[in-house]
Amino acid sequence: RAGSRVIGISADVRSIDSLKTAVARTVAELGRIDFLIAGAAGNFLANFDDLSANAFKSVIDIDLLGSFNASKAYAEELKKNRGRIIYLSATMHYIGLPLQTHAVAAKAGVDALSSQMCIEYGPYGVTSNQAHNMARLSPPGPIADTEGVSRLSDTAGLVTTQRRIPLQRFGSVSEIADATVFLFSDAAKYISGVAIPVDGG
Repeated sequence: RAGSRVIGISADVRSIDSLKTAVARTVAELGRIDFLIAGAAGNFLANFDDLSANAFKSVIDIDLLGSFNASKAYAEELKKNRGRIIYLSATMHYIGLPLQTHAVAAKAGVDALSSQMCIEYGPYGVTSNQAHNMARLSPPGPIADTEGVSRLSDTAGLVTTQRRIPLQRFGSVSEIADATVFLFSDAAKYISGVAIPVDGG
């Protein structure tokens, strides 16, 4: 929006104290917080036999614990302002995905967390929803030109995946952003507890 003020604040989602510091600075500089997007993610390819407990935990700590920490750190501001939460998740845990035990478990937990926040924070006027993409390379479609796509598949794999998407193309970062804009808009003020797949079908 023209004339809007934007600030950048770095934080480690694995540390709730780091996030609380970010909240305090945001409120000090901008006055209030109305929206939270919890979307931190870590990923790599590993079959179950080679996946160590530490490697599994590293993804849980970023994806699931990170979403929990963000929710906790921002909770009071969101309750105060009847805010909105969007958890960026994925569709892989609906049917599973090879080499992704860690990410599948983490995203399933993120979805459950979102549903729980819908129930517990609804009485405060806070909505909690999920936007699902498939950036981890299982059909439906991943998001083009992202690190996840470039690191987790080769060119032949991307061509095969694209053919399986009903819209026959990958999504764009802006299309994920459009879904979040909708969920934060007045048009979605009575929508809570849902997952919107943004995956080309």
